[in-house]
Amino acid sequence: MADEPVLPAAAAQVDFQDAEFTSSFLVGNAKRTDMSRYQKGNPVLPGNYDLEVYINGKQVTRAKVEFADEANSNIAQACFTLAALKRLGIDTQPLVPFNGCRKLKAVLPNTVSYADIGEQKLYLQIPQANLRRTPRGYVEPEYWDAGITAAKLDYNLNYFSTQNDHYGSTDSAYLGLRGGFNFGLWQFRHNANVNWTQGGKAEWTRMSTYLQRPVAQLKSQVTLGEINTKGVGFDSIAVRGVSLASDERMFPDSQIGFAPVIRSFARSNARVEVWQNDIKLYQTTVTPGNFVIDDLYPTGYGGNLNVVVTEADGSERRFDVPYSSITNLMRPGRAKYDLVAGRLYNQNLASDAHLFQGTLFYGLNNSLTGYGGFQVSEGFHAGLAGVGLNTSLGAFSVDLTQETTQLGARSGSASGHSVKVAYSKLLSETRTNFTLAAYRYSSSKYMTLSQAVDARERVKTPGYQDEWLWYGNERDRFDISIDQPVSTYGSLFLTGSTSKTWGGSGSSSRQFEVGFNGSVGDVSYSLSASRNNDEFVGAQTQYFLSLNIPLGSGAKSPTLSTQYTGGRGQGSTLRNYLSGVADDEGRLSYGVAHAADTNTSSSGSVNAQYRGDRSTVRASYEQGGDYKSTSLGSDGSLVVHSGGVTLSPNTGDTIALVSAPGGEGASIGGLSGLVIDKNGYGVMPYLSPYRMNNINLDPKGSSMDVTFQNTTQQVAPFAGAIVRVDFQTRVGRSAVIHITNGSNLKLPFGADVRDERGNVVGVVGQGNNLFVQGVENNGALSVNLPDESTCQVAYRFGEKTASGTKGLLQTQAPCLLREGTRLSSR
Repeated sequence: MADEPVLPAAAAQVDFQDAEFTSSFLVGNAKRTDMSRYQKGNPVLPGNYDLEVYINGKQVTRAKVEFADEANSNIAQACFTLAALKRLGIDTQPLVPFNGCRKLKAVLPNTVSYADIGEQKLYLQIPQANLRRTPRGYVEPEYWDAGITAAKLDYNLNYFSTQNDHYGSTDSAYLGLRGGFNFGLWQFRHNANVNWTQGGKAEWTRMSTYLQRPVAQLKSQVTLGEINTKGVGFDSIAVRGVSLASDERMFPDSQIGFAPVIRSFARSNARVEVWQNDIKLYQTTVTPGNFVIDDLYPTGYGGNLNVVVTEADGSERRFDVPYSSITNLMRPGRAKYDLVAGRLYNQNLASDAHLFQGTLFYGLNNSLTGYGGFQVSEGFHAGLAGVGLNTSLGAFSVDLTQETTQLGARSGSASGHSVKVAYSKLLSETRTNFTLAAYRYSSSKYMTLSQAVDARERVKTPGYQDEWLWYGNERDRFDISIDQPVSTYGSLFLTGSTSKTWGGSGSSSRQFEVGFNGSVGDVSYSLSASRNNDEFVGAQTQYFLSLNIPLGSGAKSPTLSTQYTGGRGQGSTLRNYLSGVADDEGRLSYGVAHAADTNTSSSGSVNAQYRGDRSTVRASYEQGGDYKSTSLGSDGSLVVHSGGVTLSPNTGDTIALVSAPGGEGASIGGLSGLVIDKNGYGVMPYLSPYRMNNINLDPKGSSMDVTFQNTTQQVAPFAGAIVRVDFQTRVGRSAVIHITNGSNLKLPFGADVRDERGNVVGVVGQGNNLFVQGVENNGALSVNLPDESTCQVAYRFGEKTASGTKGLLQTQAPCLLREGTRLSSR
């Protein structure tokens, strides 16, 4: 392929071309240097090398590769065990089993191996027939890493205070906690938050506590405890029990076929809360302008998310985020299932309600997917049947849910059905992404499980009327979303939804938004108009316009943002916001804003955030004519393991505990704020489960007295695992030793410097200087001379001081030639 790297010429043939070298260009004793190992091809000495491995021009992994002597050659050849060949993706089934390390050509005759040690790369040419046919990027389950026994706690602390001349002062605080403990493949998790409001007591809210374990053989995961059903087919609901469900992350990317994303904007430094059924799921502080919340955990109840945006002046804006899942297509032969059994738990539901639920999706062929499911509880049962169609006109899904509820002796039973139709299409000619989802509840007595459980409790109330049970139930709903790129200028979008309910005259609501996002050079812009209409609030139209202009091209150049928000009868706000980073590493970011609001006086605000090595801290302050607001926050993680406690910025669910003894200050993954601490540990966050992740160390920032034996490793963790990645280091002195023999001795430039154990610890530089690393405070070093004699240097460094740990020491010593049994100066 044209985009694949071309192997060096030497790798294109089995017999390397001879190359002759002359020492006539060398001076002094270097003329007598043995150049024979450079005479034929690229010299490789026997040993183990940490190399990037390429197969047929594509990088497949980075691994430690052993090189063994080759007969009648100065070039050592790579050799592999049977397990190493399999890990490289070679089909080992037809091979004759062998023990130990074998050279590739001895195992597969029609192959070529070429090593470029200087570039730390190994190129292999292997016939396609000898490679396993595995999906790109897929890692075999036998290489998945369960991780170590360890505990982890993620925290998010937020404090928000307002002082208003009209409403008084209000302080509130929020602490979100996600804790867990791993033991083998078993993973314990506990999610909770603490809420405090001025004048009240701190309230602890437990979100969920559960135990989970991946089951690689079934490509599934089993969970015990407080769990949430997935909300596919049936509404999501909270259950105390057990579930066994497919985990699509265990499949290759090419075979993988939901908490909603919340998008909105804020006029000031605002607090954003996400509620559901009077339970606070999330809280954060956002800066002025557009914001996105895309890290919500699966919710424990069906229905809309209620979002509350509290501005710095105390004003509130509320809106709902609907949930809708449309097409359900699977690849041919692929199945996805979910089984749940347990007791429903929620303060709004009866505590004695049980649930047994199952869903199954199966791809019949390229065009048709069949799916179905069932729900069974006390006095309630429901069945689901549907199909997904992949056609040239687009993707369709149609399903029918039928339910029956026993309401008791007085009310008898009630049944209903719901029909759901979904459609999705990408018009490749115009790049139009068109999604349409229509729901119609064709029976006024249709109830979801949560509604049915609630209804069975309510009918027990004396005087309760049966018709009240279905008043306000949604009758039909229509959702639409269109995204249309417009040349290179940007993208036009349209989203909207309408819904109607049963009961009385039937209430209705409508929400629509149309807008355009684009950029010209480095300047980006966005404009939109939204309209909400329901029988309680009436019709409201709002406009939003933003313009982002970089003030320079440097890494620390700030950006000026101008944002306008307004609507008929609602006033308007014009805000200018300057933001940027204050340091070269991008750790410290800041923002300064001024706003003019027609409903209130002008206001000004400042905010800052610092991403440290152990946590992220943030603060903001805003003041207007009649109010003040302050916000403080911090988030991060701590990992408890056999080596102690390691602090880190937010880490996500799947992480690597990186160990590099003595490597304090080395950065992990090239990411700002991720470094090895004084105990020799650090954390690499947000690993991709069941995929090969590269873990890199950059020694820059660590002591010169530490030598890293390798700086790159790979790991494929189970989801939720805490994998340990050990980097071998050698701690010792780094120094320049000047040889004081004067003109009596000229050491060969580029020669190896070895310690008393024969390990290479440095090299001979210009002017009889030895550059060494990782040596003891005192000892003896040796250099091989061209006449096959050995020159030895006895050295001693002074006591190590704190000021000397980051640079190279310098000392001087004579080099003594060993002749027979006595040492003499040369």
